[in-house]
Formats: sequence, structure tokens, C-alpha cells
Amino acid sequence: MPSTAAKKLIEVALPLDAINQASAREKSIRHGHPSTLHLWWARRPLAAARAVIFTSLVDDPDDPDANPDFVAACKNLPGDGPNVAREGDSPRMKLFDFIERLVTWEATTDETIMGQSRDLIRIATNGNPPPLLDPFAGGGSIPLEAQRLGLEAHASDLNPVAVMINKAMIEIPPRFANMPPVNPRDRSGMFPHPPAPSPKMREGELADVEKWDVSPKLRRAMKEVARSLRKNPTEAEDRLWRAIRNEGIQGKKFRRQMPIGAFVVDFYCPSARLAIEVDGGIHDEQVEADRIRQELIESLGIRVLRLTNDEVMRNLPGAIAKLEQALENPHPRSHKEGRGLTTAKSAQNSPSPLVGEGAGGWGADSTWKGAAGLAADVRYYGGWMRETGYDARETGRVVLQQG
Repeated sequence: MPSTAAKKLIEVALPLDAINQASAREKSIRHGHPSTLHLWWARRPLAAARAVIFTSLVDDPDDPDANPDFVAACKNLPGDGPNVAREGDSPRMKLFDFIERLVTWEATTDETIMGQSRDLIRIATNGNPPPLLDPFAGGGSIPLEAQRLGLEAHASDLNPVAVMINKAMIEIPPRFANMPPVNPRDRSGMFPHPPAPSPKMREGELADVEKWDVSPKLRRAMKEVARSLRKNPTEAEDRLWRAIRNEGIQGKKFRRQMPIGAFVVDFYCPSARLAIEVDGGIHDEQVEADRIRQELIESLGIRVLRLTNDEVMRNLPGAIAKLEQALENPHPRSHKEGRGLTTAKSAQNSPSPLVGEGAGGWGADSTWKGAAGLAADVRYYGGWMRETGYDARETGRVVLQQG
């Protein structure tokens, strides 16, 4: 007797163009992507992995044997997408439009879209979604996306590097889900600066960013990072650079993708000691990381002006006006503060706007969702190790520099 089981969507059709575009775009993602942890040689795009897993679990809603509850859920999806406009208001076309939104990078932090995807999977699997096992997980894209879609995921590999990647992304974070951090800075709700490198300077001078004391190995690495970023600017960065290059603003010289210690700022004006950051949407999800990074940069006596992609793309004159205003304002710290380091008191009166900060500052009334607490600990203790001076010497040993 022939089977009457409905075909899964992946067996019938997929919105391949949208999936391919989202996969290609991931090559330019700089924040939050697994490739920033380690650039695995056989990297799998997250968008493709998410699409394959999702469409392998849900029925083709146009199949006459499809789960009726799932078909009804697809009919309730928004009908204002390009596939519905082009092919008609069918459940499959509505699902295609949903998948095109699901595979975007922005969807990874959009709980509305991710929640809908999990609901659709639960309906399609009658409330019993299967676990996913990837015995050769490599860079971890497939099990990571399985977890994001609400599945129980298991990852393994023979390569020890892949094993460490998957432990860091798949195995360890769920154990600390929704738990607060343990590091003293975040536990106390206060934000004193982590230990910062000691600038080389004479007494009474502000820190000179070009003379920040970092190891030659780190300096070379950051130069390579900056060179790569200059070759692949975002559209907003490129537009702002065309406006400010060649001393285009008040005769000031700007540098593009400027390394500052272990960081790279988008633009830097040496004479004004002003760094300019052009933030994309991903920065809305990493406010605490941006704050810590900004405080470290400001501890050297450098102001930070934050602009958004939308400001630059939609209102370039307004963005330039903000930049000109920042250039006209003198630096609030005097040379007599010594060593250019921000004290706890002066940090509270920082002139730079912090994106997403509310009354009382970040952390005053924050909840630790997902692996945010674990991430805060990794940033704190990782920063402590870098700034305290762990360094590999000629002997190959790791030495703790006191200082």
C-alpha cells in the first residue's frame, strides 16, 4: 500500500535565491558569527544550515496530505512578501516568504521570527521535534542552527579543533543558560575599568594611541585585521569615508580602520583624539560588549562618537553635523589628570553617547538571558588575561608579566 505521508518542503521546493544571498552575505559579518571564533576550513553558512534543518522538518503545506494544523498555521503567516505577490496567496508561498526572513542574519537575534519557526516545527512534528546528531560537526553550523530552532543538538568530530569549537558553541553555553555572571565587575553592578595596558608617555601627557604598549605579535595581528576591514568596508563606512577623507571636515585628517591595542575603530582623527564608530543593527544586541570596549578606549583619553548605519545612509548631512560638533568641542580631560586614564568619577561623566544605555547605566536593572552571563564572564576574564600580559616568549612557555 503506498504511503500517504506528506512530503517535506525540502523535497519539493525552496527559495534558493534568498538562501544563497543570505549565505553569501555572511562572509562580511564581523560580529557574533562563529567564524570570528575560528575560521573553519570547511565552513557551512548558517543561513543554509538553518534553511535545510527547518525545511527538512516541516511539510509542504500545499501537499494534500500535509498536517492540517500546520497548513492552517502557514495560512496565518503574513501575505505581503515577494513570493505571494509574484505567485499568489498559497500556503507554500507564504511559507517561502517566511523562510526568506528566517535565513537573514538579522533573524538570529529576532526572537519573533525565531519563535515562529520553533512553533511551526512543533506543529509540523506534532509536538515531538527530533533531536539532531552531527557526528562530524566541523565548525558547528548545523548543530548551532538546530539549537536555535529549538532542537536538542549533539555535535562531535575527530578533529580536536572542531571539538573545542563545538564545546564552546553547543555544549557549554546551554549549561549556563539564564545564569548571571560570576565576575566581580558585573556581579557588583559597577563598571570599573579592567586592567588596561600602560601607555608609554612622560608624566602629565595624555596617552598616545600610536604608542600604546602592546606586544609585537598583537600589533601585527591587528594591522592585518585593519587591512582586511579596509578592503571590505560596509556601505555606510564607505559613504562616510568618501565624505571625510582628504581633510574634508574642518581640515582634519582621519585614518580609516585604525588599530588601538586589541581593537580596531572605524575612523580616527589623531589631532582631535576622536574615534568614530558606524554601528550596524547587530550592535543593538551587544550593548554591554560595546560599552566595555568603549570604556577601554576612553581610558586612553580618546573620545568615541557613535553613529548608526541608518544615520549615515539616510541623513549623511546630519551625521556630518554630529561629527563637526564633536570636533569643535575640546577634550574634557586635562593633561593634569595624568597618564590619560579615566577615573571612576570621570567615567561616569563620559562625553560619548553609549548606545542603548538607560537611566543608571547598563546593568543597573538587567536580566541575564540565554548565555549573556557566560559571555560577560568570558569577556571579563579574557580581557584580564590580555591586559595582565600573558605572552608567549621564545621558550614557547606562557609567562605572566607582572605590571
